[in-house]
Amino acid sequence: MHAKTFKMLSLTLMLTMLVTLCSGCSDALTGYWGLGKEISGLEAVKTEGVITIGIEDENLSASLAENGVAEDMFEHIIINYSAEQNNKDLLSKFDFEVLLQNDMITATLPCRMYIDEQHIYISTEDIMAVIRQFADEEYITAYQDFFGDSKWVDILSLSQEELAAYESMLTDDYMATILEEYDLLIDLFSDAYSGLESDILTRKGDTYTMKLDKESTAAFAEEFVTYTIDNIDDVLTAFRTYFEKSTIIDEKTREELLAAWDTDLDGIEEEFAKLTTEDITGITDGFEGVLMELPLDFDIQYDLQRVRKGLYKENGNINLTYDIDGAPGYEGNVVITEQATTKSITNVKIELPTEGIVTMDHLIAEARKDADAASIYANIYLDEDYMYYTKHYAVSFLDDSNFATAEHRIVNNHTYLPLRQISEALGEEVGWDSAKKQAYVVVDGTNIYVNSFADTAIGRTYIKVRDFEQLGFTVDYTKDEYSGAIVTLTK
Repeated sequence: MHAKTFKMLSLTLMLTMLVTLCSGCSDALTGYWGLGKEISGLEAVKTEGVITIGIEDENLSASLAENGVAEDMFEHIIINYSAEQNNKDLLSKFDFEVLLQNDMITATLPCRMYIDEQHIYISTEDIMAVIRQFADEEYITAYQDFFGDSKWVDILSLSQEELAAYESMLTDDYMATILEEYDLLIDLFSDAYSGLESDILTRKGDTYTMKLDKESTAAFAEEFVTYTIDNIDDVLTAFRTYFEKSTIIDEKTREELLAAWDTDLDGIEEEFAKLTTEDITGITDGFEGVLMELPLDFDIQYDLQRVRKGLYKENGNINLTYDIDGAPGYEGNVVITEQATTKSITNVKIELPTEGIVTMDHLIAEARKDADAASIYANIYLDEDYMYYTKHYAVSFLDDSNFATAEHRIVNNHTYLPLRQISEALGEEVGWDSAKKQAYVVVDGTNIYVNSFADTAIGRTYIKVRDFEQLGFTVDYTKDEYSGAIVTLTK
């Protein structure tokens, strides 16, 4: 059998199972997919809804308590939201209102957000309203300085290269292609699995209900594999038709795929025909075993109702229970419910912010530049081969995590770190004295020389961990169960 054909078939069958898992291949499938196409094809919509979240987690509660936050802070959260979306121009406006309720606090937190294909704008006023609820004065002041006079922060801000690549997709032809592909996929699932029913997705009138848990997922996997093998001729024919008509496969790939497909079709059928009942049982039992061993139990129900064209209602309920063996405290329960109404609207006009905008990357870069050097420290994590280091600031949102990696050295039981990488990352100036053939660090205008050795193969100079004390750093070296060792440098 041609390897390329078999890999393509295997991947496509896997994706097909994931899709049909939620819908079967009956009337519910075509109706549900058709409804999704109808909603996505509306020119503009408005959605209003409420989400409630309840979290019970001993580990989370303990962590909150250690940081002076109410242990039940996230046990009951209500999120009211309203969203307007202009699908034609790819513009969205969101208004959120988050309500936290517990024994210590009842807080209403606003959040306004605008989105287009290049930006995600969030109101800095709303961000500060959240910070004032929970942070101490030091953090409040730090964030106020951080945002300055800006009114909106752009947390996406795509580069010109990223935007160009993205915009190449956002054409009328591209969107039409997606809708056409929608229809082809419905035909594929209907033709390949017309006799495969699933209780996971059911239809009653114009309401579709999805119910999913571990047991039903495992049961459907067995039904899917068995049906595929018993009806392999119909399945292969449907997939060939899809590859032949698909609008997202380029012509060269299509020709190669169909040629290989036709050449190996008999071989594919023979391979499936060789599978015995024991083989099928082994496949399904293996999937069920992996699924059941997951430290996560789930119970999901989702309803989507078409009240009439242009008006739709959603109800969802997700219950997750997790218990991770060997990790005390990592067990808990999360319950999420949602109710929402989506309706078609006309004459929607979404005006994006135009003044007081600053990007998050710019804010962080400027704040790090102005940060007091005395408030900076670095944690350096050492394992057998590599070191990973993180630069920390007085306020955590400026932290630069995993900003670089490099090999360290162990010589005569002493740990050596790369001088230039560590020192420059912490704001120090590093130089090279060609006469003395020795590296130095400028401290208060004075060149400080330290004992070092050079790895000429990679052009890097190393010094002992303790020798950073000569450069004005406090050095703390501790063993760590996971990374091997942690070196903390504080200026």
